[in-house]
Amino acid sequence: FNIAAFSHIKTHTRRRLRFYRMGGKRVAVLGGGSFGTALSTIAARAGNTVRLYARDPEQVKGINHDHRNPKYLKDYVIPEEVVATSDLAEACSDAQLIIHAVPTQRTVSFYEEHAEKLPPGCPIVSTSKGLLLKEKKLLSEVLPLVFEKKGLNNPICYLSGPSFAKEMMSASPTTVVVACTDEPTSTFVQETLASETFRLYRSTDIVGVQLGGALKNPIAIAAGVAEGLGYGTNTLAALVTRGCGEMQRLAEALGGRPETLSGLSGIGDLMLTSLGGLSRNKAVGRRIATGESVSDIVASMDEVAEGVPTAAVAAELAQRENIHAPIFNIIQKVLTEEVSARDAVYMLMTMPSGAE
Repeated sequence: FNIAAFSHIKTHTRRRLRFYRMGGKRVAVLGGGSFGTALSTIAARAGNTVRLYARDPEQVKGINHDHRNPKYLKDYVIPEEVVATSDLAEACSDAQLIIHAVPTQRTVSFYEEHAEKLPPGCPIVSTSKGLLLKEKKLLSEVLPLVFEKKGLNNPICYLSGPSFAKEMMSASPTTVVVACTDEPTSTFVQETLASETFRLYRSTDIVGVQLGGALKNPIAIAAGVAEGLGYGTNTLAALVTRGCGEMQRLAEALGGRPETLSGLSGIGDLMLTSLGGLSRNKAVGRRIATGESVSDIVASMDEVAEGVPTAAVAAELAQRENIHAPIFNIIQKVLTEEVSARDAVYMLMTMPSGAE
């Protein structure tokens, strides 16, 4: 009998038990799409009780009766600890943490309409990855103003990183970053959601983390275009590398830290979305390459491809900040159908060469 080995096992077991007891909170998830469904599952696996707000009564019924979302990720079982409701006030009642999984372009109007239903002071984790098309701004530049106008004092965090919803549901180890100017709040989020298959790092760079999550989407559309045209790994590798450079330059100009874009919310999410097979934004690019119109593609999608509206804002911000961003500029022209997919590649490859 090896006493030393037994002691190690006991210590390891105690650590695992402490790790799992970090949950135990009441978590509300707002949004019954793929990511909201996945994050509900993540929160439940971490030992929390979860209420998932979904507008569709059929989704609510399916989740509560069959433990499956009949509209999104329907092949995956949702934990029994997740209870769905179409009553937002009920979902948020007594919540200790709110996870926001509503598309970016609907986020501001969502809180303008429903602010009074939020528990005072409850931390909110925004998982929306995009730039506001109307305001030409980040969510962190607009949401605090909305909250102040509504008399809310809820701290806001921003979660981003390489995280396909399907892989989260299948318990594939996933690592993300949560950004907040208040570190105790981001630590609370970290401890509430962490499990053996979901790891969170903290950051105070809310600008860099949001921009990483938003700007990678137009680059992923460009990657889909290249793949759809039949180009290989050489092309994709160059596109991702040069695209990351444009992301870093723009993020720094807007107040983000360049090292943030070298982390999970930047190059991590960019690699996932540009090279992985589950990306909605990349799928948009592939379909553009076959000749489909952008309007038809968007109309046919069940969920939002954030890269489409984000591309316009990214190109405008790059021009405003005098940032050299040819990929953002070209992909925006492709999305507005000013330039064909094949001509876009030709234009990028025949630009005047310079130093790297």
